[in-house]
Amino acid sequence: EGCGGALRERIEARTGESAGLARSAPFASARASNTVIYGPDPRQQVDIYAAPDAEGDAPLVLFVHGGGWRIGSHKMVQSKPEHFKQRGYVFASAGYR
Repeated sequence: EGCGGALRERIEARTGESAGLARSAPFASARASNTVIYGPDPRQQVDIYAAPDAEGDAPLVLFVHGGGWRIGSHKMVQSKPEHFKQRGYVFASAGYR
């Protein structure tokens, strides 16, 4: 509990929410503003998360999920889209087969 408890406290202090809740919610609460299909397989798509009031060019963060070729999903982004959108970035999460 010692090291893990200290880590949980730091996460809660930075995010303002319980570390247990953050870990149990693997999917983004935000909806993708656009999805780009780049191949015939259903997994070949990129979800794009941009602020609704975004104008002009913005830096892009491209997230490629882990989990190997058979498991994992580009939908498993937790709070990453909101984190980057609040800082002026467009966030994209790529799926692959």
